[in-house]
Amino acid sequence: MIIGRLLSRLGIRPGRRSRALPAAAPSGDLLADIGDLPALTANGTPAIVEVRTGVLVVVNRRGEVFAVDARCPHLGAPLTNAIVKRSTITCPSHWCRFDLRTGVSLPRPSSRLRCPPLRTFAVRVVGDRVLVHDEPA
Repeated sequence: MIIGRLLSRLGIRPGRRSRALPAAAPSGDLLADIGDLPALTANGTPAIVEVRTGVLVVVNRRGEVFAVDARCPHLGAPLTNAIVKRSTITCPSHWCRFDLRTGVSLPRPSSRLRCPPLRTFAVRVVGDRVLVHDEPA
């Protein structure tokens, strides 16, 4: 009986197709409502966004949006002119390369240097609005 009540609260009825539940919102505080997704260029050109906790780099790669800290964790160099290729971002000062999804430092062919991970932020696209939350991606 308890399961029946729980299923009923979720809008699920036995023998019927269940309705889709809305996507869960990230639990972190909203840092930025960047605005329209079409305003972010889809070619990966980084957009610089000031938020109450600092500055972020926001990248739209073919409709997939990423938000990362605007400072390289290696030596604090700005990533405002970072190089974005595929799903990576490269610090123009020291050539540290990071995965935009996870922030993990990627190995460089010419060096054994591994940088600390780059801080990433959860991004949620609602309609055409881009929302950045203060929690890891």
